[in-house]
Amino acid sequence: GGLQVENPLWPSSGKGFWVGLVLVATGIVGIIASLERTPPSIVAFTALSSISTVLSFYVVMTCIIPVQYDTKYSDTSRPKWQLTELIINSILMAVGSFGAIIGALSTLLGLFLSGYCVDQRNVYRYTIDDHEKIIKVLPEKLIYGI
Repeated sequence: GGLQVENPLWPSSGKGFWVGLVLVATGIVGIIASLERTPPSIVAFTALSSISTVLSFYVVMTCIIPVQYDTKYSDTSRPKWQLTELIINSILMAVGSFGAIIGALSTLLGLFLSGYCVDQRNVYRYTIDDHEKIIKVLPEKLIYGI
């Protein structure tokens, strides 16, 4: 018997470091996307934001078990390593929660900015007068020639 905290698919040791690297990469891609403002860079940022949200949620979930165990089943005379583990897991839970919220908001913002939240039935075409701009033409205008 005993409490088993490790996940065999992805060990929880070093999870803060590895998820932190993904969050830093997402931030770098986000800065590049805000400077370029091209659809591929916004889509890349949106994809990384959604991955960051899932990984941040994973960090929170894997930190709950050790924090609950350390606070519920330990008395006041904890060894130093157990107190350190409790502090680190508590910090990871707070940072992971914040990362999951920011990641979800970034994903929604990226979906909105990349055009996934628009009416997909609209048709785009160039006009003779101003071929530099793309004007949105509704389908009924194309059908009826209005």
